[in-house]
Amino acid sequence: MTAGTAITAMSVAGTAVVPRPPTEQAKRKIAHAVRNQRQFARALGLHPSHVSFIFAGKRRPSLEVAAAMAHRINISLDDLYSFLVHAAVN
Repeated sequence: MTAGTAITAMSVAGTAVVPRPPTEQAKRKIAHAVRNQRQFARALGLHPSHVSFIFAGKRRPSLEVAAAMAHRINISLDDLYSFLVHAAVN
């Protein structure tokens, strides 16, 4: 996969592994970041359209970017990954 591909469920030994849905608290925090994407992107040093594509499930963030996003939103990396996988599926 390339960096520009959408996030999908992981495959382990031929079996699809879909993470649990993010917690309600994480969803609220992510929703706040989504509403304030320009400021959120600036705080991370990213272009707003890149952040928009990540939240829409159209781009996969690097581990470094995902960790920075999760830290900035104050959620676990698992919750962010769960949100991104579910956003890509829906």
